[in-house]
Amino acid sequence: MSEKQSLVEVYRGDSFNAEIIRSKLESFGIGAMIQNNSMSAVFSSLTPIVGDYCVLVFEENAQDAIRLIEQE
Repeated sequence: MSEKQSLVEVYRGDSFNAEIIRSKLESFGIGAMIQNNSMSAVFSSLTPIVGDYCVLVFEENAQDAIRLIEQE
């Protein structure tokens, strides 16, 4: 049985920038996912544009991910 790996938030903001950051991290070999933390997603058609999005990576990759993000 494999160990569970913790996810770490390395970015929080709008969906557009979250997608750019996710793509950048993955191009450097760092697996990343986007999570929408806004409860308004159920109620608002604007959430995909202005909602609260997080980019998550495995804890072991967090420092490298943060360095890449800060290079912007």
